[in-house]
Amino acid sequence: TTSLHRIEDPVTRGPALITVWESMLEGRVAPSSVLEMLLTALPHEDVELTLNEMLGYLGDAFWRFTPPERRASAAPRIERVLRQGLDGAGSTSTKASWFNAIENVATTSETLTWLERVWRRDEAVPGLRLSENDESQLALELAVRGVANAEAILDAQHARIQSPDRKARFAFVM
Repeated sequence: TTSLHRIEDPVTRGPALITVWESMLEGRVAPSSVLEMLLTALPHEDVELTLNEMLGYLGDAFWRFTPPERRASAAPRIERVLRQGLDGAGSTSTKASWFNAIENVATTSETLTWLERVWRRDEAVPGLRLSENDESQLALELAVRGVANAEAILDAQHARIQSPDRKARFAFVM
């Protein structure tokens, strides 16, 4: 499973990814092996559709199939691979995919601090502009992760929202 990135033909690589994932769901491949495969293959993937599928699987593998006691030790490497992918992404859409994946799995204090700086607009992600919806989602993710000033982040994000409908939705989720 660690050689997915060596499949040169993208028409073969995409279905191979799905096959390995389904094999894991059926109990024939260990989730840790799939996580390793994804971390090895992600830096090499150049097909956006396959990249997005891999990033989605990575989030599922981390949250649903990695035991909580293993997540803490896996998180730094996962976050490092995702940050490198974000830094090397060539298009706005792939940057958004990498960023969303980081936002989804962030658990280390270093990454949560960075995400908070991005949310505060103290730091930008080059080539990626966050929309009001993106910032709202980021504020919610930070709050769910229990950052120290989560309540203040939620209140500030609520005040930032311009659309009355979005503001009401955000208040409900808060």
